Amino acid sequence: QWDRLSMIAGVRYERTETAGRAFQFDADEEIATPVAVDRDYDDWLPSLHFRYELDQDTIVRWSYSTAISRANYFDPVPRIVVSDEDTELEAGNPDLKATYARNLDVSIERYLRPLGLLSAALYYKDLDDLVLDVTDGAQYRNLARGTAWGAELLVRRNALDARDRLTGWLTVSASRTSRENLLTGVEARFDYDTPVVANLVANYRLGAKWS
Repeated sequence: QWDRLSMIAGVRYERTETAGRAFQFDADEEIATPVAVDRDYDDWLPSLHFRYELDQDTIVRWSYSTAISRANYFDPVPRIVVSDEDTELEAGNPDLKATYARNLDVSIERYLRPLGLLSAALYYKDLDDLVLDVTDGAQYRNLARGTAWGAELLVRRNALDARDRLTGWLTVSASRTSRENLLTGVEARFDYDTPVVANLVANYRLGAKWS
C-alpha cells in the first residue's frame, strides 16, 4: 500500500481431473461398446487489483483477472451413437478445453454521505476456446473466440436516520458481445444476449417487523 493507492496481486491454481465412461452404440447393428477416457489438466489464473482514493468519499478501482469456464458435464463424455440408415452421428468430445477468460474492470464510486452511493463501471472480457456446436447438436468443439464489453451505473439510497423508512437501489447496464466462428470466420452475438438491463428495488419499512 502506498498512501492512497493499494494493490492486491495473486494467482489461483486449479486442477481438473475428469473420468468419462460411456458406450459407443451402433444403432444399426444394435451393438454397444464400452469406452473410457480420463483427462487431467492444470490452470494458473493470475489477478491484479488496484484501489485509489481520490478523496475520502471517492474511490477508483482497476482490476485484471483471469478465469475458466468448463464445458457441460455431458459434452466431454466419450459417447458415440451411429445410425448409418439415417446418416446420423452423435458424439461426445473428451478433448474439450475449458473456455479461458481475461477480464478488465474499471470503476469509480462516490459516497454521498449519508444519502447513499453513486458508481459507474466499465468492463471488457476476452474469451478463448469457446465451445461451438459444429454439427447441429451432434458434437461440440473449441472452435470459437469472443469478446464482451459493457458499462453499469448504480445508484443506492440509504436510510438518512432512524425515522427514514425508504431505502433502495437502481442499476442500469449496457453490454455488447461478439463471437467468431473460427471455421467460417462469421461473427455473431452470443445466444440470449441482453444489450440493456435495468433493475429497480425499493424497500419501505412499515414498522419494526414489517417492510
